[in-house]
Amino acid sequence: MIEDWYLTEQIVIEFNHQFYSLDTGSAPDFMDQEKYIAWLMEQLQILR
Repeated sequence: MIEDWYLTEQIVIEFNHQFYSLDTGSAPDFMDQEKYIAWLMEQLQILR
């Protein structure tokens, strides 16, 4: 159900025409842009 998506600790993104499902449980607060972007880049390198 779409209504329940906000309760999960996952995000799905499209990057280079591929979709990735990331577990955000270990992600830093997205308000701390520098740390969050570093975490996101690390996750995308792991999934390549």
